[in-house]
Amino acid sequence: MESESDSELDSDFSINGSESDSEVTDFYESLVSESESSDDGFVLLPGRAWAKIVSTSADHAPPCFKFWGTPKVNINFDPSSGVLQYFKYFVNDNLVDLIVSETNRYAEQCQNSPVFRLSKNRKPWILVTKEEILKFLSIVILQGIVKKPDTKMNWSKKHSISTPFFRSIMPCNRFYEIQKFLHFVDNEAFDCNSHPNPKLHKIW
Repeated sequence: MESESDSELDSDFSINGSESDSEVTDFYESLVSESESSDDGFVLLPGRAWAKIVSTSADHAPPCFKFWGTPKVNINFDPSSGVLQYFKYFVNDNLVDLIVSETNRYAEQCQNSPVFRLSKNRKPWILVTKEEILKFLSIVILQGIVKKPDTKMNWSKKHSISTPFFRSIMPCNRFYEIQKFLHFVDNEAFDCNSHPNPKLHKIW
């Protein structure tokens, strides 16, 4: 009985090479009701329709859902204030203060650990400041513009590859110290059983 049922299902839903693309599309569309739509009443079927991928065509992707909004920046910025206001909107004082607090906390936790105490290269942690975090972030952003094979090369004094701006902002060793202990949350307060997104707890 089971073998007969399985064979019937296979015959009903098998898509072999002899069937045309139109038959496949008709079969697919028959599974999706035309009345199926989003909460806003927009029909979802066009966005789900199968489209052949043609590598030689620039427009080979399946059709996208139509964007119904008005593209614009929904924030009132002063045009005369420069680009820094955009950065500060996302990286505001509260976020920077959080990074300062958690970075110092994590550095202290590491220094109090037995493993760190046994390390030969241990150095006392100098509390990071808000100004240093902003400088650190500016260097990280600048590294995306001034690209070199190795991060340390940004502090090189060789005339052929020198970029003095990095040295003028922060010493290389201090940059690596902050990078080592940079944190956004308290590790000791993390509970994988109660956290809403355990895999994202490092940046949650």
